[in-house]
Amino acid sequence: MKFNIIFSFAILIFSVSCKKDAATKNQPSCPIVKISTGTDMNSVFSYDESGRLESINYYGSSITHFSYAGNTIIAISENLVNGNFYRKKTYTIDGNGRVATIKTEYNKTGSDWGLEIYEYNGTQPVKRTLTTSSGNTSVCNYVWKDNNLTEAHYTVQNSSKQLIATQDIMLEYYTDQSYQLGDGRSEDYRVYYGIEIIHPKNLTKKYRSTYTEYTQVDPDLPPMPVSSIETSNYSYGFDSHGKIISVTVTNEDNNQSIITYEYECD
Repeated sequence: MKFNIIFSFAILIFSVSCKKDAATKNQPSCPIVKISTGTDMNSVFSYDESGRLESINYYGSSITHFSYAGNTIIAISENLVNGNFYRKKTYTIDGNGRVATIKTEYNKTGSDWGLEIYEYNGTQPVKRTLTTSSGNTSVCNYVWKDNNLTEAHYTVQNSSKQLIATQDIMLEYYTDQSYQLGDGRSEDYRVYYGIEIIHPKNLTKKYRSTYTEYTQVDPDLPPMPVSSIETSNYSYGFDSHGKIISVTVTNEDNNQSIITYEYECD
């Protein structure tokens, strides 16, 4: 399994309850049914009778199906081109409705896996620890200010406890705009899985990531660090009801991309 650092935002799209009334109560009145990032680049969402997320079709190339049982949500992804198994995610929800663990299996036998464990201060995650079947570990510490996530700091070690990568993330917000479905960071990481892990108070304005990879060029010398910086600035378009219908993302090279949203309202 390739070991990546992933900084994930997630949006509450469905309830962890299996009861119809609880699930319906916690649904947004206008769930997103399509996200477009370019010509024929559409993610299409479907929901069950209780309003819970049922499937996501990514660009017609892969699909993820969701099932629910008690405090567990299972998401199984498959390649639509060849029908092959792609990934299985199992979310465990604690008694307070927070994500406690996420286990990702990358093959059908479950021998290639990653396990994430979350720690919280109230509703805000303060630490995420990821271990993998290969022995790699990743630890992320989250920093909050005024109910917004402002920093995330990752370290990654291999099975020999050698540092192989770090990532430092800084975030800024529109303090006059409340967080809502369609925040720019969510689509970047394709995590409209309905699991609310990070819920800032305001809409994201700017993201800056410094990623450093440590490469062992000479066994007699310390690993050589190589860093890259990524920035994204976000501006939003709203409909007459105040819902986000588009996000314009401008990167460090001043290149722009546009994300658009379609909703299905009650």
